[in-house]
Amino acid sequence: PYKGGIYHGIVNFPKEYPFKPPMIKMLTPNGRFVPNKFICMSNTAYHSENWNPAWSVSSFLVGFLSFMTSNCRGGGKMFSSDAERKNLAKQSYDWNMKLTKRGVEGQKFYELFHEFIEKHEEKRRSQSKNSD
Repeated sequence: PYKGGIYHGIVNFPKEYPFKPPMIKMLTPNGRFVPNKFICMSNTAYHSENWNPAWSVSSFLVGFLSFMTSNCRGGGKMFSSDAERKNLAKQSYDWNMKLTKRGVEGQKFYELFHEFIEKHEEKRRSQSKNSD
């Protein structure tokens, strides 16, 4: 249900990383995680007793993606239908573009992904011209 969605989130690494776990939150509405709320996972500071300093950023993110596609319960998680998640995926790009006009997180999204955004906007303009 997330296909085509463009999701913006934040991973906060403590100064003591990798000896202490990071925290993660999603900013883009997606139907799985409450926007702008830290997500409780076994490999975050919510359960620091489970943290292993040998885990890489990529393994942390793979764990996060696994959580996103599951229906397990916990802090920061929500449950929406697949239809609602598909609808949010379609709206995600526009929501992120609105975010770029608000606050530091939005500006960071634009800074990090400006090339993607410019290509996406060009594609939209081209499709709009072709449909006229």
